[in-house]
Amino acid sequence: MRLGDERTGANVWFADGARYGRVDVRFAPDGGLEVRRHEMGASDRAAWGEDDHEASLRLSPPAVARLALALLMERYAGRSDALEALKEFCEAQAIAADHDVWT
Repeated sequence: MRLGDERTGANVWFADGARYGRVDVRFAPDGGLEVRRHEMGASDRAAWGEDDHEASLRLSPPAVARLALALLMERYAGRSDALEALKEFCEAQAIAADHDVWT
């Protein structure tokens, strides 16, 4: 999935049978990250009026940096082409990155 031109975040819609919803990911004004999930539709709890579910997760700016590092390590650990693969990923996602080479 390509992020596109979103400056403050993105959202992803999902559907699983009669259940559907979206996950919103947004940068907080302080540089943190907010992830919200809103799920709707028929469920086994609909009879009790519980067919709508919302949850959120907030990461502080230092936690966002640690998350980025952890995700990068998970994706590229042990790969000899890690730098090139990350560069290509950044280009594909229109993420600005400076790339230097020297010998």
